[in-house]
Amino acid sequence: MCKERADAVMAIDSFLRNSSDMERKIRDLNKQVDKLVRFCNQTEQAMTHLEALNSIVRTEEEVDLIRQQTRSAATIINMDPSPSPALVLNTSIRPNDEAREKQEEVMLEEFLSGKKPASLD
Repeated sequence: MCKERADAVMAIDSFLRNSSDMERKIRDLNKQVDKLVRFCNQTEQAMTHLEALNSIVRTEEEVDLIRQQTRSAATIINMDPSPSPALVLNTSIRPNDEAREKQEEVMLEEFLSGKKPASLD
């Protein structure tokens, strides 16, 4: 009986010692989890900033594309030998400019879809 009590006391002592070890391990794990949460939050914030920068770059590329298309259109308009502004306005209506209309339509579709025109690649 004394031996059984001694064994029980030893088991309780061992359990209590192990519970403090377990408690320390749990605290260490909680610290590691907190560090991981901070890292994840910082990573998420960095990804948000990168996505914003990507959006800015994409917008700048679109603006550059619009400027190039505007320059191309201005060059095409300036190349037409038309003496009056009324004729410049009517150039898109003339039947011999169907190819130009088609090209402008394709450029507009490419612009609206966000693709770069093949001529700029």
